[in-house]
Amino acid sequence: MVCRLLRLSGKDFLCGGAQLHRMELDERGAGLRLRRGATKGWVQAALQVAPFHRAIPSWNIRQPPGTGARVEIRAVDEDEKRTPWLHLDMSLKPGGAKHSRSWTWRIDELCSEKLLLDCEVRISFNRTNLETDSPTLDCFYLATQTLRRADKNRGMAPPDPAPTLQVPFLNQYEADSDIGARICSAASSAMALRALGVEVSPSELARPAYHPGHDLYGIWPLAIQAAYQKGVRGWVEIFSDWRKPIRLLRKGVPIVASIAFRDGELRRPPYPSTDGHLVVLLGVAEGEKILTHDPRLPEDVGAFLRWDWRDFSAAWFGHGGVGYVYEGRVR
Repeated sequence: MVCRLLRLSGKDFLCGGAQLHRMELDERGAGLRLRRGATKGWVQAALQVAPFHRAIPSWNIRQPPGTGARVEIRAVDEDEKRTPWLHLDMSLKPGGAKHSRSWTWRIDELCSEKLLLDCEVRISFNRTNLETDSPTLDCFYLATQTLRRADKNRGMAPPDPAPTLQVPFLNQYEADSDIGARICSAASSAMALRALGVEVSPSELARPAYHPGHDLYGIWPLAIQAAYQKGVRGWVEIFSDWRKPIRLLRKGVPIVASIAFRDGELRRPPYPSTDGHLVVLLGVAEGEKILTHDPRLPEDVGAFLRWDWRDFSAAWFGHGGVGYVYEGRVR
C-alpha cells in the first residue's frame, strides 16, 4: 500500500487557484480568514492528490470563542460518480448519505472499494458578529492510502532502532474520574504535548474535542484541532510500515498511535483485546522492542511498556495505521 500526506497552508489555497467567498489572507500573509465586514465565508479547492482508496482530513484552525468552522471533502471515483460533501456531522442528518455500494464515510474517514481519482475540500467559517475575531485556517492536511493487490502477500521488515523520547506518563483514569475510561486520545495527546513543553491536562484536550452528536472524545481531527488551540501543530497520518515513524522518532517528533486487536490475535498482548485505543510511541529498544506509554494502565505497568514488534505492527498497521503526528509548537 502507498500512504501519502498532502499539506496546504492558507496561502497555498490562494496560490493554487481556490474559490474564495468573503475570505482573505491574514496580516501575516499565511493564513486564510474572513474578510472585514463578513460574518460568513468559505474556501473551496480541488486537491492535487494521487488516486486513493482511503482518506482522512485534519486541520489547524485558530478558532476564537464565538466562531465556527466546518471542513468538508468530496471525491469522484473511477466510474465518475461523485460523493456528497462529507463532514463530521454527517450522521446527525436524518437520511444523510454516509455510504454507497462502493464507499463509506465513518465519521472522519472516507473508505472506498473503487479508486477515488479526484478530491475537493470546502472550509466554511462563521462568527457571531463583526466585533468577534475571525477563525484563521493555518493548514489543512489530507492523509491518503492506496491499496495494491501485492500488499496482502508482502512481509513487513522489522523497525530500525530509534532513541527513546522523554515523555511524561499520564494515566487516563487518574486524569479525570468522570470520563477517564473514554479519553485515551486526550491522555496520549497530553503526554505528547508535555514532551514538547506545553503543560496541558487530558481534560483540557478532551472537552474541546468532544463531539456531542457522536458522543465521542476521540475523533481524530478534533484531537488535532484541540492540540492546535494549545499551540501545537499536528496532523493525522496513515502509516503502512516502520520507515516514516522511525524517521519522525529520530527527529524527536511524538506519535500517538491508534491500535486495535482481537482476542487471540497477538502473541503477547498487554490485555486481551481492544476495539480501539491510543498510545504514545516512544522508540524502538534493543531486540526490536517497541516502547510505548499506555494511558489505560497504571504507571508501573503502562510507562515504557514493551511490545514485540510483530504484535505492535499487527495492532497498529494491521488495523488502519493511523497516528497523530505532533510536529512542534506554533511560533
